[in-house]
Amino acid sequence: MNLKEALLLEGKSYLNYWKEKKIKDQHATFFGWNDSPEEFKKLMKAGDPTATEDTVGQYADWIIGVLQKELRKIPMGNPKNRTLVRNIIVYVGTNLKKFHNNKKDFKEKNIYKHDFYTLVREIDEMENKKATTKMKGAKPIFEFKGWKIIEIKSHEEACKLGTGSKWCITGKNFPEEFHKYRKRGPIFFVVKGNRRWAVAGRGYIPFAVYDEQDHLERPSEWSKENNVPSEVKVYLYRRYSDES
Repeated sequence: MNLKEALLLEGKSYLNYWKEKKIKDQHATFFGWNDSPEEFKKLMKAGDPTATEDTVGQYADWIIGVLQKELRKIPMGNPKNRTLVRNIIVYVGTNLKKFHNNKKDFKEKNIYKHDFYTLVREIDEMENKKATTKMKGAKPIFEFKGWKIIEIKSHEEACKLGTGSKWCITGKNFPEEFHKYRKRGPIFFVVKGNRRWAVAGRGYIPFAVYDEQDHLERPSEWSKENNVPSEVKVYLYRRYSDES
């Protein structure tokens, strides 16, 4: 889509868009919308941060393209799949809002040059970079040759410094996860360059390490793979030994 087409699309009513794009013939049955412009309107409003009550937004064509790829193999006759469509739309919309609000940070600012999955990956990388930078500013309890260990003493602090990660202890609506791990011993975030890990106590080993995707790593494997200095390892082992 070029600039002229984008300008023509923005501000167009849902009904006109529905008719001109032949949504009724080409897409309605495919998406299980029952030829309903009103249902289409709800979906577009949920997915497009630039949509209004009366007009489609500038990302409508891109959203439809994403849906076509995502739902091609899903039988839309099942009512449960309509919920799936809406969930996908909301997920698309969450990432589109991040793109729209932070467009200046993207090298490619034309959404139509982005594939959905590469866009999500780029957004995750940007959020992780910002979160890691924020974590570097936190006061470490231990520091050695660029390695920093930050002790996390509250759920609020975990949420603040763990933004962009998949760690369960950083879920704003699930403080019980943080407290469950805190009962096992101290919780640390370890930072080195643009990488970070969460460290928490675990029953059958002194402690466990979790990468930003929340994948579990044994201390020995983590240490070997990332060339963790012995000073950092000793500090962690000592702290968990003191807690036992």
